[in-house]
Amino acid sequence: MFIGGIIAPILVVFVTIKFLNDKADLRVYVSPIISTEFVSSETRNYQQSFTIRNEGNKSAKNIQFSVEGNVVKTKVEKHLAVDGVTEKFQNGDFSLSYLSLNPGSEFTVFILFKRALPMVTLFLFTFVSVF
Repeated sequence: MFIGGIIAPILVVFVTIKFLNDKADLRVYVSPIISTEFVSSETRNYQQSFTIRNEGNKSAKNIQFSVEGNVVKTKVEKHLAVDGVTEKFQNGDFSLSYLSLNPGSEFTVFILFKRALPMVTLFLFTFVSVF
């Protein structure tokens, strides 16, 4: 009985710490805006990349990434070719849904803009289940 009285609280503390520390930790790394102009064209565009990395110890589920305005073209470099990604490009707005990103994994979104923007509206969030 005495040993059970000591082990039970220690086990509860360990499980609580483990449960509270298991989480997805998404970081966004943004490149500088690069001006691109092709010799055969007088059109100037601007490229920027966004790398989203899960630095946590739990998978991030249903990551939503969205950029509003002036998007000309996009390219998504997935962590694995089989990763589930849904992309939507409409009226200069771009959004994607990344199904699951394991710890230590990342994906990169390359975006070509019509004009240089001092600031990009970027929405990034994930739904994390408690269990």
